[in-house]
Amino acid sequence: MALVPHERALVKRLKGKPFVLLGVNADSNVNDALEAVESKKMTWRSWRDRLAVKGPISRRYEVHMFPALYLIDRKGVIRASYVERPINPEELDIQVDNLLAEGTR
Repeated sequence: MALVPHERALVKRLKGKPFVLLGVNADSNVNDALEAVESKKMTWRSWRDRLAVKGPISRRYEVHMFPALYLIDRKGVIRASYVERPINPEELDIQVDNLLAEGTR
């Protein structure tokens, strides 16, 4: 959740570009998930995928704990992953900008 303010800024900065941020949460209670989306002002699409019961997203991407962040290119290839370790916001910007630049070549 610490990265959410930066994610909001990233979504705003890249509006109109070929970029999308998708969220997945592992709250066991749907109301907790909805409250987090509202209180943190998350404007991007988000899915609930309970980690404890290994939902389809957790299984597909082999997520065993959160936070987990995946950078996926326009072809659907995972280009970087940050699982069980946080990413520096500046590093995230560089990674995303590099992927966007690749898409324009």
